[in-house]
Amino acid sequence: MTAPGIFWLTRDFRLHDNPALQAAIADGPLLPVFIIDRLTMTQGAASRWRLMRALQSLDATLRQRTGGKGITILRGEADEILPPLMKRLGVRRLHQSDWPTSEMRTLQGRMRAALRPAGAELVLHPGHLLVHPRAIRTGNGGAYRVYSPFARAVRQLGPDRPAADAPRRITACTEPLQGLDPLKLDLAPDLHRGRAALEQFAPPAGEGAALARLDDFLDRASAYPGGRDRPDLDATSGLSDHLAVGEVSPRVVWARAMLKAEVSPEHAAGIGKFLSEVIWRDFSWHLLIEFPQMPVACCRPEWEGFPWRKDAPELIGWQRAETGVALVDAGLRQMWLTGRMHNRLDDVRY
Repeated sequence: MTAPGIFWLTRDFRLHDNPALQAAIADGPLLPVFIIDRLTMTQGAASRWRLMRALQSLDATLRQRTGGKGITILRGEADEILPPLMKRLGVRRLHQSDWPTSEMRTLQGRMRAALRPAGAELVLHPGHLLVHPRAIRTGNGGAYRVYSPFARAVRQLGPDRPAADAPRRITACTEPLQGLDPLKLDLAPDLHRGRAALEQFAPPAGEGAALARLDDFLDRASAYPGGRDRPDLDATSGLSDHLAVGEVSPRVVWARAMLKAEVSPEHAAGIGKFLSEVIWRDFSWHLLIEFPQMPVACCRPEWEGFPWRKDAPELIGWQRAETGVALVDAGLRQMWLTGRMHNRLDDVRY
């Protein structure tokens, strides 16, 4: 039996510009695996619900291209499940799209340690950023800490080119593996009242929906510079959750946007502004990679003394969307129920 190519899915639910998927296909019959682990379940309920929909969408797409074989969904810890599975199947390489949070870095370290005795390896692939962090450095070799020079460096270098897409027909691993049924999966049993709101108002999930949303936005991008500050208008790209679960890559977003600006000059100014925001996403990731303590500590020590009002009644009111400021409370309710919020509602002063 030919050993399969194992693709460990994390946040890369797409066929376009997915180097990890391509590498797994090149290794042998494709075996895509998703692990429901502690990292998955520590996310908010709305985020887990959205992740579930991305998983179900890609599973359906893969079944179409493989003749019925989808994603093997397992529950447990990846570094405990995947190494023995690889040993049983004779697999030496595990392919993953790099998602460099500190928690994932820790898991990747455990995975490497678990694979080492068998002579196997974890192979990380790019795809979640416009530019690899090692390619964007200051004159003294450090990371940029200010957006404007970072953005100039990205535009001067140019984003990485999207990788080739997956083939129309994919040979799948036929080894019988007992996994969870994606159609019966519920990653957010604790969602409660938010479920009805999500099922009614959440936009469609999946790579096809992401690309359709991108193309629709680019067709009206001339209104973006002014409209993006209006929470009452559908003027933004709406791609945040698609990017968050990897249903579209920022490199594909950039490539399609640049092509649209070339063929439709009337949208060029709006697209330029939009791409500045895409660079902001990269900038935030580059900072997180350089300063992995950022989720729990300031990247600048002098900021640690900031006088936060941690237990004030105003904080409780803000957490419960009971500030009395209608726009603020609406944004908080939107985030609480759906996991997403218009960008301008997170910096309203009251």
